[in-house]
Amino acid sequence: MKIIKLTKADLDNKFKMTINIEKIKTMQENQNNQEQNFNENQPIDNGMELLKKVIQSNEENIELMVNFSHNVEDLANIVGHLESTVRTANYNIKVLEKMKDEFLERFKQLIGTIPKSINAHLSEQSILKMDELSEKLEKFEKKKKFYEKFNLTALSMFVLSVLVMFLCFYFSKQWYNTSIQTKMEIRAELLQEIKNDKKVIYNKSEVEQLQYNTDLINKWMKKNPKDAEKFLKFKDGYEAR
Repeated sequence: MKIIKLTKADLDNKFKMTINIEKIKTMQENQNNQEQNFNENQPIDNGMELLKKVIQSNEENIELMVNFSHNVEDLANIVGHLESTVRTANYNIKVLEKMKDEFLERFKQLIGTIPKSINAHLSEQSILKMDELSEKLEKFEKKKKFYEKFNLTALSMFVLSVLVMFLCFYFSKQWYNTSIQTKMEIRAELLQEIKNDKKVIYNKSEVEQLQYNTDLINKWMKKNPKDAEKFLKFKDGYEAR
């Protein structure tokens, strides 16, 4: 595998050289066309004029050749630089391949030194500690299961107690509402029955006051019989109206 690196300056020089070569070809073609047109269309009257044109054409050709030689030198330098870059890249590739092979070889050796199994030799004290630890783990698992069952039972009882409390509250409220409604119905029936019997319910204090006034009048009538007769006549006349 070969890696070729080209810098931006190398590409620019190569591009400029290609453009200059194209310019040289174009100028040569234009010169040939001018000479052909000149030979075909204009007769040569003066030898000095022709000589000047030939000299001018030669100078232009010489300038073009100089530029061309410079471009060729630049191209040779670029090719030499490319060859050097390719040689350096090939050397680096070989070095990397060698390093890769050495790394793989050392890695294989390292893998080969790793034991496939490890034998552990434990003392009796270590074995006893491991047995104790195993017993503790078993006890812990049993306690864990017990506490899990206990927590589940406690949670179930709590939910059940909340449900019972809710039901008790609900039924007590229903009973209270029913009892209040029953009392109101009984009271309404009793009042209706008293009304049907043309009876009236009075306040106890008013009845007691009336009884007290009646007793007081009776006592007064016994002590004042004459005035009592006048009072009874007045009472009969008042009630007769």
